[in-house]
Amino acid sequence: MHRYPLIVILIFSLLPIFACGGEPPAPSPAVTKVLALKARIAEVVNDEERQAQVLKLADRMEKQVQKLESLTGSTRNKLFKTYSKKDSAPEDFEKILNKHSKKRIKTVNELVALRMEMKQLVSEEEWRRIAEGLEFVR
Repeated sequence: MHRYPLIVILIFSLLPIFACGGEPPAPSPAVTKVLALKARIAEVVNDEERQAQVLKLADRMEKQVQKLESLTGSTRNKLFKTYSKKDSAPEDFEKILNKHSKKRIKTVNELVALRMEMKQLVSEEEWRRIAEGLEFVR
């Protein structure tokens, strides 16, 4: 039996873990804001059931923010790739940007809807305390 291919596969599968030094990358500023929102919700909303519901919405919000960031990076890569092609036409760029715009609007609308759902689950006083110092929430 050949052990070397198995060992090589094992080494290459573990390499990313060691290459990162064990430290996960720092969250982006937008994700950091959502994490601050989640901490504030946990601090302010005392009713466990409502807190769980609001935190679930905040988790979905975090995923939407990550989706937006991924979309931006993906669009940037597509634009650079298109730009590097000699035969690229303006329509190629318009197509990429229009698709990006539609996806971005959809994701932002989902974020706004999540915020509105969140606001309905808490009292005005709780919302005021949650939003305090978090400009993006108001």
